[in-house]
Amino acid sequence: MTEKRWQAECELVRKYFPAFETFECVRSGQRIYIGFQGEIVCRKNLFRICVLSPKDGYPLMEPRVRIRPTLDRGHLEADGALSIFGEWIPSRGSFAKLIATAIRYIRTFPNSV
Repeated sequence: MTEKRWQAECELVRKYFPAFETFECVRSGQRIYIGFQGEIVCRKNLFRICVLSPKDGYPLMEPRVRIRPTLDRGHLEADGALSIFGEWIPSRGSFAKLIATAIRYIRTFPNSV
């Protein structure tokens, strides 16, 4: 990922989701992951949303979206990430859009958690 793309991603998230913070961590041995995490309250419940991607794979690889508390298994991929319907288009997709999708999911399916 280019520095220009990362800065654009950060600006979008800051603009629309100011409570979300960037992070970088090492997982799966030496692979570096980047992303955003934050919390929202919906119907008096606190949800933690984390959107992450391997730094060397973004934007070609779609980031994974995780919500805690864990959602109903019927809405999750095998690795525990939220099942996102639709094709990932690297030039049009963004971390901010995936955060919005996660929030919309929580608000639409409150009984799934």
